[in-house]
Amino acid sequence: PMSQGGGYSDQENELHAARKRALEYLKYHGQAVTRLMPVLLDRLAPEDRAKSRKLMKTLSTVVQWECSPDFSDGEARSGYIRRHLPHRSAQVGIVLSHPDIVKIQQARRIQDKELHVASIGGGPGCDAVGMILHRNF
Repeated sequence: PMSQGGGYSDQENELHAARKRALEYLKYHGQAVTRLMPVLLDRLAPEDRAKSRKLMKTLSTVVQWECSPDFSDGEARSGYIRRHLPHRSAQVGIVLSHPDIVKIQQARRIQDKELHVASIGGGPGCDAVGMILHRNF
């Protein structure tokens, strides 16, 4: 809806700009992850699909049983990373691009303070990749 002056409100303009920036970020992220994944997977243990499927099944019950996932098996972890890193790391960048978070980031920079981010379970390294790609965006 337009304001009485015929234009959009500041909040609507801010949300439109945030959506546009999120789409630009997703395009950048997609290109970066496309280049990153072959290099990353080449450095990891070979994927064992059976172990990877078992890990995925275990992860689906983690919340129900309140236990931590075990990413110690490199072959299972490689499968998880191949399947989930692109999407999970993109989510971090989208959250960090939200207008309210951007304001907090700007205020922290002015105060010369670090922004602290809690990892909310994106898997082995997914959050870190997302933060690095967002920082470089």
